[in-house]
Amino acid sequence: MPQSPIPSIKAARKSKFNLPPGPKGYLLFQLSKLQHQPIEYFGHMWQEYGDLVRLPIMPGLTLHLASHPDHAEHILSSHQERYGKPDLFLKSMNLLQGQGLFTSEGEVWLRQRRLMQPAFHQKQLVKLHNVILDCVESLLREWSEKPEGEIIDIAAEMSRLTLKIVSSTLFSFLAKGAPHLNT
Repeated sequence: MPQSPIPSIKAARKSKFNLPPGPKGYLLFQLSKLQHQPIEYFGHMWQEYGDLVRLPIMPGLTLHLASHPDHAEHILSSHQERYGKPDLFLKSMNLLQGQGLFTSEGEVWLRQRRLMQPAFHQKQLVKLHNVILDCVESLLREWSEKPEGEIIDIAAEMSRLTLKIVSSTLFSFLAKGAPHLNT
């Protein structure tokens, strides 16, 4: 079997020499920056340290930022069993959200993922094409009406676009799936 391009987190913990690069200090002390400009913050980390960045959050808790498509495939698909969510994360998020897809692991996560998977099949996503296209065209019209030279915050605009697409598709689905809501 070929050697994985990404060392497992457990293997990396054994030696400081195998750890990915990252900033000194704890992310906990940079929450303000992270809260107000998360995309810019993580973009800076990627530019500064590369495709795989080690971000110590606080003693005993580290976040790894994986930016390369090969890393995403490795972590989320081909070797997902090697990567778990920290207990601190699971316990705190379970208190807020219960055991959902985002906050569960193991058999519970697998069962929930299998329930959700059909909604993300290509045949289902094709049905969303027109809604996505309408939202993008609307945003482009807004931008074209702005004065020339006006700065556009792409990160904020992409967040707004994502929210508009999600809400449009979700409410469209609810309205079609629940006719009693239209009365």
